[in-house]
Amino acid sequence: MWTVAPGSVGCPIGRDGRPGSPGPCALKLAGFEPPAESVAMEKFLSHGDWHVTPDESRFIASRLDAGIAQGVPEELLSFFDDAPPTEDVVSWLEEFAAFNGRAAEYGGYRVR
Repeated sequence: MWTVAPGSVGCPIGRDGRPGSPGPCALKLAGFEPPAESVAMEKFLSHGDWHVTPDESRFIASRLDAGIAQGVPEELLSFFDDAPPTEDVVSWLEEFAAFNGRAAEYGGYRVR
């Protein structure tokens, strides 16, 4: 992931959407590098009856909670002119994090 200081030039995608333009990097944030235990996005791209395991559920919940705590949703939404209200997105993310936390205690869940 890129680690570019907010407001510095050289961010792969700046606030105005142009490569190398000034602004913080929202798509690649330090501290949110994909670790080995990342969940394959393919599990969420189809209705293939994928099993999201308890460990993956815990991972999703922890990453969402960390992202919310650090203001990541607000930063990502700042790139869109027609973004939904931040409070709505954060509320949905909190619900999905809580769902994943509960699912981790009950064997995970299936994506159908």
